[in-house]
Amino acid sequence: MAETLFKQWFVVEAREDWEEVTLEDITTRITDGAHLSPSTVENGFPMASVKDMHQWGINIESCRKISESDFNELVRNDCRPLKNDIIIAKDGSYLKHVFVAENDS
Repeated sequence: MAETLFKQWFVVEAREDWEEVTLEDITTRITDGAHLSPSTVENGFPMASVKDMHQWGINIESCRKISESDFNELVRNDCRPLKNDIIIAKDGSYLKHVFVAENDS
């Protein structure tokens, strides 16, 4: 399905004046998120998932919480969104949710 959507959006419907570039040409860094699922704690740092993402943005209140040490480990592994980062939900979403981080927190 993703390939079909891609072809529709970026091949069939592409404007003639569009320039073809690679992501490396237009980005400063690309990461692929966490490869682990930290344990949930009662009080801690919010960790968003697809279930927290909506058309209007990310619902921080519904995010599960992770410990400070798990948060710091994710930050060390480049998994903290920074201002103007583009966040794409990859699991269970069919790319229906894409966001731009408005700040570094």
